[in-house]
Amino acid sequence: MKKQPDLTRNPDELRRQAEQRLTTKPEIVPASPSDEKRLVHELQVHQIELEMLYENLRYAQDELEKSWASYFDLYDLAPVGYLTISDRDVILNANLTATSLLGVTRKALLKKLLTQFILDTDQDVYYLHRQQ
Repeated sequence: MKKQPDLTRNPDELRRQAEQRLTTKPEIVPASPSDEKRLVHELQVHQIELEMLYENLRYAQDELEKSWASYFDLYDLAPVGYLTISDRDVILNANLTATSLLGVTRKALLKKLLTQFILDTDQDVYYLHRQQ
């Protein structure tokens, strides 16, 4: 498993880490008192900061993709119909089983009121349940 980059959101700590990495790169000109070398050093440190931030972003993206895959397996492929509804009974999401049970596409479910899919004879039961 890939190791999470040890980056902080603190800019001073990020700079310290970049400075430390800069000293381990032999092809990079070391800092000196002259203006040109100081400018090159600053640019190199900034480049390393950006590389470190990119590493962190790639790690976060990888973790997000793993999380999404897990969510897909647990939610979308569940043998039970799941609906995610808002506090106003609007369907925000539906898994594949729910769409199959209701006989409609996911697109036909989303942004519709849940009560549209409840039998008229059960509307009162659902209403009372929501009140509790």
